[in-house]
Amino acid sequence: MILCRLILGLLVVLPLVQAEELNYTAEQKQWGLATAAVLTYRNNEDLFSLTGMVNEELEVDAQKGLLRYWWDIASSKDLIDTLQMLKDKGHRARFNKIRRERQKWPEWVLDIRDSITKKDQSWSYLNRVDFVKTHSDEQNPVSLVGWDMARLVSLVRWGVACGYLKPDEAWEWIMPAAIEVQQAYDSWSEMGESFLLGRQFWSGTESAENQVLYQEAVYWLTHNEYSPWTNLDWNLDLTASEGEKEEVPETQLCYLGAFYAVYDMPLKAEQVLQQAVHEGSALSRGYACDWLGDIYSYGRPGIKRNTQKSLELYRQGAALNNTDCLLEVGMAYYAGEGVEQDLDQAFEYWTRAAEQGSPMGLLNLAMLYHEGEGVEQDLQKAMELYQKATQHGSTFSENGEAWLMFEYDEVWDADRAVELAYAGVYKQYVHAHFDTLVRVLMKAERWDEAWHGLNAWERLNMRERDNYDPLSIPEEFKKLRCEIRTGLLLQE
Repeated sequence: MILCRLILGLLVVLPLVQAEELNYTAEQKQWGLATAAVLTYRNNEDLFSLTGMVNEELEVDAQKGLLRYWWDIASSKDLIDTLQMLKDKGHRARFNKIRRERQKWPEWVLDIRDSITKKDQSWSYLNRVDFVKTHSDEQNPVSLVGWDMARLVSLVRWGVACGYLKPDEAWEWIMPAAIEVQQAYDSWSEMGESFLLGRQFWSGTESAENQVLYQEAVYWLTHNEYSPWTNLDWNLDLTASEGEKEEVPETQLCYLGAFYAVYDMPLKAEQVLQQAVHEGSALSRGYACDWLGDIYSYGRPGIKRNTQKSLELYRQGAALNNTDCLLEVGMAYYAGEGVEQDLDQAFEYWTRAAEQGSPMGLLNLAMLYHEGEGVEQDLQKAMELYQKATQHGSTFSENGEAWLMFEYDEVWDADRAVELAYAGVYKQYVHAHFDTLVRVLMKAERWDEAWHGLNAWERLNMRERDNYDPLSIPEEFKKLRCEIRTGLLLQE
């Protein structure tokens, strides 16, 4: 009997011992990392390496602090527990629970939402109830798998960087998550939309404040020729296979150079970036050109300003389709700085940046159509571009559209112009935006609001001037105040 048991045990164990280790190819691993690309892109981390960051003590300490602050993770056990929670439940479990129970609640529960402050925990809960009500189509309810798995993969990457997880262990978490994402959606675009919806479900407040930045990231990932999403087949077979292990590349040099630049080590940054502009992928070389171009454009301690050198680097980066470099070269042609002014060239470079979803590229094109510079003036086209720039996160586009309406009666819409002008001031508390707000309010004959807007503008002017003398009010303010007083009297 004992011998029989031993033989049976060997029959079970031997095949496991003799079987070759199952591994993933480098391409499969890149696919797995790409599930977290929205967060990776927003955090300016390397899209193609496991940790996405430079293995420097200062950066690792900062990442550990972020894990403690946002996730309450301070050890390997904390990390594993959190990963298991995301794998098994995540926000998709909360969504489904609310969806199942929503029918039990009376309508008055939803009606009290506006009377509860955003700081109250119950506000967050009711916000999610409202989200579920909007997105719980009985036939095709929204899936938050993309959101949960993106966060799981990001945590794995950060955990490896912080020493909480070994690189080999990382893929045991990343690849099953990637397979789940692939099975849940039909494209990278669908996965990106799931991420955005999940973030909205997580926090309505956070989404209201900066969701446009994440929308911009999704747009870049789905359109840029160097993005992992445009280079990896959605239907790639992700199952492990027998064979030699393939590794993903280490963090590329451009990220090391950028790290030195951010932490105010310009000489080290210059040294590394000079090498990085010639090595690595086209995407990383473009980034390196932009970072090094900025260093020479403004100068740094120990590094003299050299605008010609910076323009050469921006050109090199633009040839690699780097968005920021395209903007810089376009601005050089627009302003005639370092090159002969050429509005056609400015239009071409800014168009290429806009095609990648760049808010500034869209805004610059809008201004060209607004003013008729380099192109035939087209007010409707300008408005469309201003609106698209707003959707992609521009903080100046609403002010531009409001000013366009103020200047041209054929596109004037009083209510819309006022709404845009207020939004512009809220996003950028600057003189130009107050100028737009006050003049739009005056044109709309909303004299009381114009009076308060002018007061706020004057207070801003007082704060920004040394030795401000209230008796020496700028003539522009005096003239506007006189016009507003007249409007108030006529209104009475």
